[in-house]
Amino acid sequence: MNVELLWTFIGFALVASITPGPNNFMVMASAGAFGWRRTVPHVLGIAIGFAAMLGTVALGLGAVLIQFPSLLVIVKTCGAVWLFWLAWQFAAPTFRAQTAASPKAQEAGAQPMRFHQAALFQLVNPKTWTILIAVTAAYSELADDVFARTAIMIAVFMIVAPLSNSAWVFAGEALRKLLGAGASARWFSRIMALLITVSALMILLS
Repeated sequence: MNVELLWTFIGFALVASITPGPNNFMVMASAGAFGWRRTVPHVLGIAIGFAAMLGTVALGLGAVLIQFPSLLVIVKTCGAVWLFWLAWQFAAPTFRAQTAASPKAQEAGAQPMRFHQAALFQLVNPKTWTILIAVTAAYSELADDVFARTAIMIAVFMIVAPLSNSAWVFAGEALRKLLGAGASARWFSRIMALLITVSALMILLS
C-alpha cells in the first residue's frame, strides 16, 4: 500500500464528501424539517449506497461507463428528475393553508428519506458517479491488488462520508432550532427546496 498516496486519497475523500451537492443539501433539508435523529438513516444510506457503488466501479463498471458515456447521460437525467420531485416534496407543504402550519402539519406532506431510498439515490446521483470514476482512475496505484485497493477506498469513504454529511445535518438541526415553527420554518423549507432545484439544474446543464 502506498501510504503517501493514501493520505492524498483521504484528503480527496474529505473534499468530495463535504462540498455542496445533492446529498449534503438533502440531509441538511431533512435535518431542518425533521431533526437529526430522523435523518440518521439517510446518512447511513448514503454511506452504504456509495460504498456498494465504489466496489462495483473499482472492479470494472467504471471502464464500462467510460466506454459508453451515454449511460451517464441517462443517469444524469434520472437524477435531476428525482431531485426536482424531492424539491417539490419539501416546498409543497409550505404553501398549504396557514391555519395548518403546525410542525406536525408541515411534516404531513413529506417524510425523511429512508435508508434504502438514500442508498438507491446514489445510483442516479451524477456527483457520485463522477467521484467514483475519478477516484478509481486517479488512485489506481494506491495498492497493487485490486481487491485490497477497493477495500481501502471503501473503508476511507465509509468513515469520511458520514462525518462530512453530519456537518450538514447539524447545520440543518441548528437552523431548525433557530427558526422554530411558523413562517421562518416555512421559508427555510422553501430555501432548501430551491437549493435542491439548483443542484438538479446544474446536473442537467453540466
